[in-house]
Amino acid sequence: MDYSEYASELELLLKQRDATKWQLGDLFLVGDGLGFEASQALPASESVVHMLRIYAECSSLWGLEERNYDVGWDMHYCLRTHPERADWLLFCAEKGLQCNRVLKDLLTT
Repeated sequence: MDYSEYASELELLLKQRDATKWQLGDLFLVGDGLGFEASQALPASESVVHMLRIYAECSSLWGLEERNYDVGWDMHYCLRTHPERADWLLFCAEKGLQCNRVLKDLLTT
């Protein structure tokens, strides 16, 4: 494996990780709508169920048509309550920015 293959594999796995977060959040919302409890459906710890709730919160705030898959799930989460979140998401996509502490601090202060 050369560096290019290594970098490509990392990027692919990160995109799959983000897609999984969206899918888990969407499925959690479907389960809620049907009256299902994730904690009963899964032999999962409280921390896992808590993360599922976070994924679901983000999914509920970003409809399918609003999500920008060129920007990671973490950026969507950072921007979830910002009044100009759609504009910021486009800006971050154009600039190739990802969620980091500095951006999060700027947007939440």
